[in-house]
Amino acid sequence: MRAKLLSVAVISILSVAVTNTTLQAQYYFGRNKIQYDKFDWKIMRTTHFDVYFYPQMRELAEVGAALAEEAYARLESKLNHNVTRRIPLILYSSHSHFQQTNTVSGMIPEGVGGFFEFIKGRVVLPSNGSIHGFKHVINHELVHVFTRSKMNRVLKDHRKTTYPGMPLWFTEGIAEYWSVGWDSQADMIIKDAILSGHLVPLTNMEYIFGSFLMYKEGQAICRYISDTFGEEKLLQLIENIWKEPRFSDVMKLTIGLNYKEFDEKWIYDLKKKYYPLLEKNDAPHMVTKAITKKGINTKPAAFTKGGREWVAFVSNRVGYSNIYVKPLGGRSTKDQTKVVVKGERTSEFESFHLLRSKIDVDNRGRLIFTSKSGDSDVLYIYD
Repeated sequence: MRAKLLSVAVISILSVAVTNTTLQAQYYFGRNKIQYDKFDWKIMRTTHFDVYFYPQMRELAEVGAALAEEAYARLESKLNHNVTRRIPLILYSSHSHFQQTNTVSGMIPEGVGGFFEFIKGRVVLPSNGSIHGFKHVINHELVHVFTRSKMNRVLKDHRKTTYPGMPLWFTEGIAEYWSVGWDSQADMIIKDAILSGHLVPLTNMEYIFGSFLMYKEGQAICRYISDTFGEEKLLQLIENIWKEPRFSDVMKLTIGLNYKEFDEKWIYDLKKKYYPLLEKNDAPHMVTKAITKKGINTKPAAFTKGGREWVAFVSNRVGYSNIYVKPLGGRSTKDQTKVVVKGERTSEFESFHLLRSKIDVDNRGRLIFTSKSGDSDVLYIYD
């Protein structure tokens, strides 16, 4: 491959470019929230929501408003609770727009699909191009709205003002479970965790605090409670929050098991479900050989060049995400991996979307990839 890059297409064109970029210098060195656009905000009022949107996305906002009202009715019935105030719902048409939000001061990572800002009670989220995904995030965030409102009502009714509240694994787990139930993604994550020995017991959940695995384990725990003790027990965990200062004791009171006792039964149930898969299937590390060892390595694209087989992939092994190529086979024991495109150091290659966008190599050996560049994504061909 010759070191030549050709920008062939701008994936998204934003409506208004700001020449004097606003930099908020309070963030850590080298990272500032850049606001490229000035949005002309409008408000669409529904029965329970004030939906904020800009004119270019009116149709999407109408869909979002309908999905939000649908979720409200379902959750109002499920929790036997109504939210007494109107709920601000702030929508963005893309994740790039969403990352510019000033509803919170901090940076918005690529992996964040939305959030409930509980101080002012605002729900903020973008569209990811999928109505199914849009519905999932709206429902997930509104579960947060309802469960927090329900908890606050319970604590107020019992004159409790300084209780620690619900742990994050539970708030995120129930938000996932009450928004999508049990889906193939959750099944895949938990299956891999139990078969690889990476599942973290409830008693050690602080070790994966805030991680994606924590979300999925929380979802699995809520599913187990619902299937074993009845779904009403999930609501009772919230209603009993005022009775004990530790959530482990709230669980003991509600389902008869504290964290340690729950782990024993829950993990045993997972082993019974997933271990039989090994009878006819093999763990990857038992039948394959890893060709990379450092960092997170994703999006492999195999190709042939000069009569030799190669693989291109994205990795964050040095802290920054780069695109690498590595020859396959051969007798050399020396690591022959080399960087072909350095990412996250310039505005040209701000992000390779490590866990989302793929890369590929065509039959001429040209590498094709996308990268965030300024206010949009750009498609590149590396020849």
